[in-house]
Amino acid sequence: VRDLNIFHRTHCIMKQSYAMESSINFLLLESIYFPMFSIFFNLLLLLFMFVSWVYKKRVACENSDGFTDERFKNMSLTYNYLVVICCETLFALNSVLLLRSCFHLHTNGWDLRELVILLDLLFAALSWGAISFHLRGLSMDSQGQKFPFLLRVWWVFYFMFSCYRLLVDIALYKKQKLDSVHLLMSDVVAISVGLFLCYSSLQKQGEREKTSLLEEPLLNGAESSVQLDKVEGDDEVVTPFSNAGILSHISFSWMGPLIALGNEKILDSEDVPQVDSSDRAEKLFWIFRSKLDWDDGERRITTFKLIKALFFSVWRDIVLSTLFAFVYTLSCY
Repeated sequence: VRDLNIFHRTHCIMKQSYAMESSINFLLLESIYFPMFSIFFNLLLLLFMFVSWVYKKRVACENSDGFTDERFKNMSLTYNYLVVICCETLFALNSVLLLRSCFHLHTNGWDLRELVILLDLLFAALSWGAISFHLRGLSMDSQGQKFPFLLRVWWVFYFMFSCYRLLVDIALYKKQKLDSVHLLMSDVVAISVGLFLCYSSLQKQGEREKTSLLEEPLLNGAESSVQLDKVEGDDEVVTPFSNAGILSHISFSWMGPLIALGNEKILDSEDVPQVDSSDRAEKLFWIFRSKLDWDDGERRITTFKLIKALFFSVWRDIVLSTLFAFVYTLSCY
């Protein structure tokens, strides 16, 4: 009787494990179905984007008599650039995988499954390339503006699909049925980028560039409003650069009031601040003259002396400009 009970329990456990494995296999589907689903949804996205583009072009032509004003089509926030970079990263990733798949087909011969994967990567690269191109032409200057609804839905769906695909690839990897480990790496990258895009789809974009409470100390007491200070008794506008600290110089946050004013209206000559007094030609000329006389006291001026005097007159600005250019290059990557 005891042996029968043990056998019965073992049989029940095996049935449960078999049922669980069958349900898992049903949920995982076949690996060839994922490229087919991906091709279908990418084609659907491209079709909707094309219809939306044609409709907007038609409306723009009707409202502007064939002329579209694109003066303010830019992306004012670094945050929006990160979204574009993420989409371009997915475009580059799918393009690299597409080239790898083409090389694999050329080396090992044509196969139906590999051909479907190749088409999947092709349409995925086209979709993300179209999204990147579309985002490059968007205007994100209006306050409270979000990304297009179609893109937000697509980003959420892409993140969920990437998570599900990662689970399938992990299951295939455990069964040693996965073709390449590169698929797992691409899934991890896709989920990471998709998570950021999902977060972006829920946030309001296009906020005007204002000085936040954390950035105000960088201006050393300067006002955070868009109105620029003027010298008392004079109509000349003074730049906030004079009162900005080193961190404000590096982050260019001292330009926030001017950029915010430019987002509201076209800048006039009165709105543009003048250069700082230390950077004006009168003062720089006397500094240059003193450096030139300080050289060796001779009356004869050579090309080398001119270059040397020019360098020592503005060497601090040259070093700072080099530093700022280096920081800007790093921030772009």
